[in-house]
Amino acid sequence: MNPWWDQVPVQGTDGWQFSPDLPESGSIYVYTPEVSRPLSFMYTGSSDSAFKGFDTLNFSLDPVNFSSSNAANADFYIYADGTTNVTSTYQAQVFVTQGNFYGIDTSADVQAAMPTDANGNQFPTSADMSNSYFVVEEYSGTTMQFQQSLQTNFQVFQDSLFMFNQTSTYGQFVPNVWVKRSSSLSSSTISQLLGYQTSIKTTEWVLFGLCLGIGLVLVVIGVVMLLKFLKANKELAELTAVNN
Repeated sequence: MNPWWDQVPVQGTDGWQFSPDLPESGSIYVYTPEVSRPLSFMYTGSSDSAFKGFDTLNFSLDPVNFSSSNAANADFYIYADGTTNVTSTYQAQVFVTQGNFYGIDTSADVQAAMPTDANGNQFPTSADMSNSYFVVEEYSGTTMQFQQSLQTNFQVFQDSLFMFNQTSTYGQFVPNVWVKRSSSLSSSTISQLLGYQTSIKTTEWVLFGLCLGIGLVLVVIGVVMLLKFLKANKELAELTAVNN
């Protein structure tokens, strides 16, 4: 059953594989069952050192997924920035945010009950802990590492049961479950999946080394020949001067 106002296409993949030869720009899309919709991840940079020298692209969850001003969210009933409305999916007043309300603007008209430990200390919020991201091998589109951090929250309003100081027209968002998933391919798995690229890279480095070696030899030969040429010219000039 489609929970949305209009038909929403299943865009993107399940997150384990993307299109080969990804560009170093734009976004990728992952269909996320927790929110019954595709989420976009924006390109944030590249690296070639983290995974055995493979060129990887980094993508982080795009804040526009939770923006009420984003026209693309019209079908998803988003009216509190930093949240996505899944009431029609869960059949309850449930909203999904990033883990520990990461990226939510509590200075705006959004009231969140920040999670605390047994001593009443608020859990720290950071991108490393709470952000969702993918690290994708550029040429094959294989996911090398990912982290998904999503939190379901109940929406409650001040009444005789929930007695709190309500300051937002949207009530208060109270954490229910924070689900964090992460995975990173091991060196052996990378070799199995991308062994052919390892062979190609090895060949490239061997050829590069050979070309560099040949180039150095040619440079040395060129320098030696130049020195001999200069020496011969000097001797010829001295001989000509003596003869004159």
